[in-house]
Amino acid sequence: MTNPNFGSIALILASIVGVFLALGPSIRAPERDDSVVVSVNGHPIEREDYQRALTTVANDKRGPIGPEDEERVLSRLIEQELLVQRGIEIGLVDQDLGVRNAIVTSVIDHILKPSQSDPLDEEALREWYEENQKFFRSQSQLHLKHITEDDVFAVPNALLPLSTLSNYLGPSALEVALVTPIGEIFEDPSGNRFKVLDRRDGGIPAFDANRADIEIAYRRSKGDEAFRAYLDWLESRAEISR
Repeated sequence: MTNPNFGSIALILASIVGVFLALGPSIRAPERDDSVVVSVNGHPIEREDYQRALTTVANDKRGPIGPEDEERVLSRLIEQELLVQRGIEIGLVDQDLGVRNAIVTSVIDHILKPSQSDPLDEEALREWYEENQKFFRSQSQLHLKHITEDDVFAVPNALLPLSTLSNYLGPSALEVALVTPIGEIFEDPSGNRFKVLDRRDGGIPAFDANRADIEIAYRRSKGDEAFRAYLDWLESRAEISR
């Protein structure tokens, strides 16, 4: 006979599975007597993780949780741990691509988290920017009008980066456009005539004016370095046969 509570149990397990994906290896951290709520086959469920799961359930419930809720959450955490252990026992880590991808994603998040959340060393950030300014250099831009009898624009009516304009004009015409003053007209080798409406010179933005973007790029760079170093460490301790 089908258990009438199975659907609700599965639903509650599903509701906290995201919490467990986030907890990852912390569930199996070394046991501490003052912090472990329960041990399942030797694997501790820590009080911090239990409280986090309670908070998730409380937010979903949108109200205070009582002793029955607490016991139910703990029971679901135990069941979740039993299912995780069973999944390892029957080889899902090796056989199931979805499980493997989830583990890889969680490990990558674990590696990158410090580089994304740790406080920044302002001096190190400025030094990194000085060494990598070329990546922040903006292109010069031109706004051109194609002169024809019916006044049709052959190029987009906007300031365009030089790399984009080169696709419309070709390198030789672009060279002429760069030295033509604003308001003046030039002619390309094919006889097309263009008027220069506006020009914006490219350059490297000041640190303070572009700090938010610099911080994002810096953290991404440090994350890449940390990830590469972690992979190198994993390979150094592995036995790999080709």
